[in-house]
This record gives sequence, structure tokens and C-alpha cells, in this order.
Amino acid sequence: MIKKPTYEKLGHRIQEFEGMTVEQEKKDIAIAWLDERFKSFLNNIQAAVVLHAPDTRIIASNIEAQNLLGLVENKIIGKTVSDSYWKFIDTDGTKLPLEMYPVNLVLRNRRPLRDYTLGMYHPDKKKIVWALVNAKPEFNDKDDIEYIVVTFVDITERMNAEQKLGHSKLRLDAIFDNIDSAIYIADMESHEILFMNNHIKKLFGNDLTGNICWKSLHENMGGPCEFCTNNNLTDADGNPTGPYVWENYNQTLGRWYELHDLAIPWLDGRLVRMEIATDITDRKQVELQQKEMNEILEKKVQDRTANLEEMNSALTVLLKKRDDDKNDLEKNIFANYKSLISPFLLKLNDSLTTKNQQVLMGIVESNLKEILSPFSKKLSDPMISFTPAEIQIASFIKRGITTKEIAKTLNCSPRTIDTHRINIRKKLNIKNKNINLRTFLLSLE
Repeated sequence: MIKKPTYEKLGHRIQEFEGMTVEQEKKDIAIAWLDERFKSFLNNIQAAVVLHAPDTRIIASNIEAQNLLGLVENKIIGKTVSDSYWKFIDTDGTKLPLEMYPVNLVLRNRRPLRDYTLGMYHPDKKKIVWALVNAKPEFNDKDDIEYIVVTFVDITERMNAEQKLGHSKLRLDAIFDNIDSAIYIADMESHEILFMNNHIKKLFGNDLTGNICWKSLHENMGGPCEFCTNNNLTDADGNPTGPYVWENYNQTLGRWYELHDLAIPWLDGRLVRMEIATDITDRKQVELQQKEMNEILEKKVQDRTANLEEMNSALTVLLKKRDDDKNDLEKNIFANYKSLISPFLLKLNDSLTTKNQQVLMGIVESNLKEILSPFSKKLSDPMISFTPAEIQIASFIKRGITTKEIAKTLNCSPRTIDTHRINIRKKLNIKNKNINLRTFLLSLE
């Protein structure tokens, strides 16, 4: 058992060891004590530590290194990296060439190696240990590398998880790349494009992953799109709310798209926006053509309606004219019947002397009534018994023309007109009644 020297003796021993000529026995004691202290220090480090000489021989290792790497110190000390049971592999699974081993990289470049990820495969154990490696050279006074400190941090679980995520992403990529729609995923805060499927890559002629979506996918944008749907994808608590469906015209591509946006968890757990864009340009063109056709048809309907309204107005005028003509014809028929036929029938009837003649006259009157049956309403009109002069004067009265004006028009005296007025009131059965003649005549229409 080597006794630990006192502090004063240690200082003296260190000075002697660092340059003074001393006896070999004293030097061995100092080195042994320092070696024990160094091993204690290494074993308290929460990382695997291996020390290499400039010729890559292993000169020391701590307990963490022995546990992680499966090293047996008394069997590994003095071995070079090329003699090690462990075979280093790169992150892509290929065997790492000897010149790419951490120690050799430090020796060649003469500078520290930081956060170097590699896998270590042990043929006997049939397993891979993934480690994050840092290596640092220590130089002596002559600027020569005296030894290299190599640390290993076990990241096997993390690498396995990342590999699983990578496999999941590959499967996701394979699914999305076979969908005939443009699909991309972007960070909801930074708007960085995290994924694009082959369909959208072909549309834009490039893989825009890593770019900002509003800068890459749209034209003339100075910031996030005014129609960005991020606010519609989560509720007040930040939870996904389901797909938001809308339509948009992409100026860059000159195409119409139906967009399905939704918030989904990304590989690292954060929420991202996934957009599935289906080209609906053909449908939009059909809708536009249909709209134009509808507008043309609507215009034709409006024009046809206007024409029909004009025709209807003309027809109304014609019908009104026909009704007026019909009324005039009926009036003429009644007037002619009254003035040309009825007086003579009365005279003829009075002059008949035989029974046979009276029967024949009855037949004539009956046939006349049959002929005039369409005008039966007019035949029952109270004015049917008016003389032609009374009909004419009654017409003037209905239009509000005074007695003097009627007399002047008919070139007769007002007294004659008054006599006709009395006869008219008598035939209408309103003589000696407080009834306005004009108002009564108007009520008969």
C-alpha cells in the first residue's frame, strides 16, 4: 500500500516531478498518489471518460466508461482504437473509417471535437450504443499533444426514439406523397415550412422546406397572409378545433384551391398547421361558365319579359279598343233597333187585323229577340226605351255638359232640352224624386 504524502511533501514531490532530478523511488510515490486522486476524480464524473495517449493507446478510463462501453480496464489499457472491440458507425448506419474516429480527428486537426454523434457496435454483444462524443487534446510545454480526453454521453434512448420518429415520418411521407393534393405543414408561430409532399414540390418546382410559407407560396406578401387561418384552428385553450375548409385563388400558380386546414401535433409535440389543398380550377371554370350562362339566360328572360310586357300593354290597348268597339256596336244595334225597327213593328202590329197576321208578327218579334239574345242584358237596360234624341242628350248629361251647352251643340232651344230631361226622368222612374239625373245615369253603366 502506497502511503499518501503530506501536503507539504506533495508540493515538494510535484515540483520534483515537474522538472527536478529526484530519485526514481520518490517519483513513483508521487505519481502513484496523483494517479489515485485522478482516478477518484474521473469516477465522480457523470459521463464515460477515456484518456488516450498521442499514439491512441488507452491509458485510463472511469467506471462510467467501463459500464457504458463494457471495458475491462486491465484488458483495455494499452490498446489502441484500432484494437478496440467496439466498431464505430455513422448516423446513417455505415461503418466509420478509422481516420474518422474521434481520437484520430483530434490528432489530425489538433483541436477539440464537440458533440460528435456516433454509434458503437460490439460484435459479441450484437447491439449498438449511441453516444454524443466530445474530445479535447491536452498540450505540453512544447505544444505537443500529451493526451486526449474523450467523453461519451449515452444517447441510445434518444436516438432510438428519433429513429422511430424518423420511421413514422417516412411512412407519413410515403402516404402524403401518394395523395393527389398539395400538402404542406408549417409552424404556427414562425410560419416555417416543415414538410411538403411531392405534389406541391412539383407545383412550385422546388422543395421549399425550411422557408417561410407566406414568402414562398404567395406573391407580393410583406408579412403573414391576411387570410392565414391559424386563429381558426384552435380554441381559447389552444386545443385543436378540427378542420377549417375554405377556398382561395393562388396568384403564384394561377389556380383555385379548396383548402382543408387543421392543427396537428408535430414530431416534437408542438402544434403545427397542416394544409391540404385540392385543385378545383376546373370546377370553378364550370361554375363560372354556368354563372355566365345563367346571367345570359336571365338577361334573355328579362328582355323577353320586357317584350311580353310591351305586347301585353299593346294587347290590353287592343282589347280595350275591342271592348269600346263592341260597346259602340251594341249601342248602335240598340239605337238602330229602337229607331229603325221597333217603331215600325209597333205601327205594323197596330195595323194588323187578322189573327193570322198577328201570329206571324209574333213569330217575327220572337225571332228578332232570338237574334238579339247576346244583347239581352242591354235589352233589359232602362235606357232601351229612350228615343235617339234622348240617348244623345243622356250622353251629354253623363259627361257633365249643361243644358245651354247641349242646346247650343244640337242647335235647339234650352226649353227643348228641358223637355227631353223631363221625359228621361219619367222613363227612368225618377220623376219628382230628389235624385241627380247625371249621377243616376252614371250608376246605370
